[in-house]
Amino acid sequence: MVSLKDYHDGMSKYRAEFHEKNAFGPLLKSDDKREILSFFIYFSGLGIKMTEPVEDWIERAGKKCKEIGLEKIGKKLERHAAQEAGHHNMMIEDLEALSLYWNEFNSVKIQPDEVRKITTDGILKYGQVHEDTIENKPFGQVSIEYEIELLSLKYGSDIVNHFRKKLGWESSKGLSFLEDHIELDVGHTKFNEKLLNDVLTLNSGYLDDLIISGNEALSSYCLFTNNCLEFAKDLCSKAEKGT
Repeated sequence: MVSLKDYHDGMSKYRAEFHEKNAFGPLLKSDDKREILSFFIYFSGLGIKMTEPVEDWIERAGKKCKEIGLEKIGKKLERHAAQEAGHHNMMIEDLEALSLYWNEFNSVKIQPDEVRKITTDGILKYGQVHEDTIENKPFGQVSIEYEIELLSLKYGSDIVNHFRKKLGWESSKGLSFLEDHIELDVGHTKFNEKLLNDVLTLNSGYLDDLIISGNEALSSYCLFTNNCLEFAKDLCSKAEKGT
């Protein structure tokens, strides 16, 4: 009989790969205040496009689940969708606060509206993963949500604490999205874990597809974090040159 353990076993190598390749690792080792601050400017600014569609993605996945006979799973996803509404607004506020702080101390200024216009391969891949999942295996939305929300629990507190340690408490006003999700995602993770178990109980043959969706979500999110670090390093280089 297939269980959550089988899912976790299947995801273990992909989680390890994310841990090895994502930008949070280098960030947590960095003592460069400018690099740390600029990373979160882009994390917030680019993350808006990653977060604003979440409610719609989950709702559509729920409807598609009902279409393929997964009525209970679909209804639970549709109810869960409403809980994700408006979360991108926290990122908008964080971007504004962090940009304002950056602009106080650097001759190279950040324009929040310009940051929000940026689209990267990580953002595009993340969106495509959701669209492909909704179209072909909508129950896979459960593993996408589960893996992404696990990241808040695994990395969130360390990242926030590192930011505050290096830049000071006053400068951390732009971390509302992370701070909120460290708490929120405890409950969301429990919800998604139960939903994963429900999906596997209904059809053990969904295991491989759930693992594929989980892996694709982590892979695209890893790319997103690395995009943020690349932009941050570029901004720091320009700031050092004063251009």
